[in-house]
Amino acid sequence: MFLLASCKPGYTTADEDFSLLQAYHAALVDAEEEAGNTLKSSVYLDYSSSMPQALNQNYDLFTEMLTILEEDKTRFYRVGDQEPYAINRAEILTNPSHVNYAFNIDNFGTNASLLRQAVSLAVRDMDQESLFITDFELIEPRGEVTRPNCNGINESTPIDVSNWAVSPFAKWLAAGHSIDVFSAPFRQEGYNKKANTSVSQDQFLFFLFFTPRGRSNSMIAKCFERGLVRGDVAHLNFGTQEYKLRKDYGNKSAQEKGLGSEIEFEEYFENEGFEYYQVLRSDLVTSLEYEEFSAERKLLEGLTLESKMQCFATPQLDIKVTDITKTYAQLLETYINQEELPEKIETDGVAVDELFQLKDREGKISVHVSNPGLIPPRSSFYQIEISLVGEPAELPDANMRKYLTWKDKIFSSCMPVNSLYGSLKEAMSRTQLPQDRIFTYYLELID
Repeated sequence: MFLLASCKPGYTTADEDFSLLQAYHAALVDAEEEAGNTLKSSVYLDYSSSMPQALNQNYDLFTEMLTILEEDKTRFYRVGDQEPYAINRAEILTNPSHVNYAFNIDNFGTNASLLRQAVSLAVRDMDQESLFITDFELIEPRGEVTRPNCNGINESTPIDVSNWAVSPFAKWLAAGHSIDVFSAPFRQEGYNKKANTSVSQDQFLFFLFFTPRGRSNSMIAKCFERGLVRGDVAHLNFGTQEYKLRKDYGNKSAQEKGLGSEIEFEEYFENEGFEYYQVLRSDLVTSLEYEEFSAERKLLEGLTLESKMQCFATPQLDIKVTDITKTYAQLLETYINQEELPEKIETDGVAVDELFQLKDREGKISVHVSNPGLIPPRSSFYQIEISLVGEPAELPDANMRKYLTWKDKIFSSCMPVNSLYGSLKEAMSRTQLPQDRIFTYYLELID
């Protein structure tokens, strides 16, 4: 241990403002969240002939959405019977006489909808967030195809009812990014030429948000801030990052914080994503002899995982314990000798997973001493990482079907259109929770 003359023991003697610890933690995290904070954003707008009634019946939601997204760095794209192409923001937002002016519903009327290309563009750049406003009715110039109708009888339709968006969805989700869907109902009136009759059918206007992991101030966050999910607008989330940790120390004293009963810290520090506790080794050993503490040997507590991941109802957690005593001592020596932070910070150490164990009781997280005999008879420093475990998705099938599917009666007698539902369902079936570190404890035991 490298100490300077001070009344404070341990590593914090030479690291009074915890600069080295913060630099060490930053190296451990390895800037994995930085990529999502770039400011690129794009809006893709479906101009096909099936959109006017969808937009008319959800006009307030549509116009509020565009107003929220009216920022200089947002790029807009027209999606219709041509390859999606960029359109000037003035054309879409402020020029009523232009054919691309979005607030004039009569400008929506192309006979084909090349939605496939728009989805591919939305996921092409992993640092870009995108919004696609569409009814997800894919009609391409290739003509009609034959599919089983609502009664299981083969019938032709110009709508591509296959799971045509699986690959781009799966690519985006596999990178740990999120897809959110706002589903707004509307009633589509039309004319069935085959049956020579007027028909009406229930459909949905979809707002598909593609949000990179770690993106701050995202488009969907702005929509929630404005309360756009209201009334009969449903929100469905497909992703692996919708969770947060809440700290609650209950009735613990200021000298305990998240430490188990009968233990107080000598030094404490917290920052985003981690807490540091310095504890007298003798206090921990003595506490293990008390009946109140020894029953569960609860060392650390006070974290609660609050998950909003609709496809991961019960996310599982894992613990990784590393003895970083030697590694950190070497860093500290360099720090003292150079009087500045080391240029390169190593974060390796010795795995000692059997020393502590993790317990998760309905989201309440605690760390316990699993083998007291492994506590060394000397000062030591531990890095305790808590991570989400890569479990497969559990899909809320009933809600997905209700808000993501519809039946077409305009181009056929009755054709189930499950493209969005099927694509998301199959993409999520390929998706697991990445083993992401969600919190780290640094525990220093001193003599």
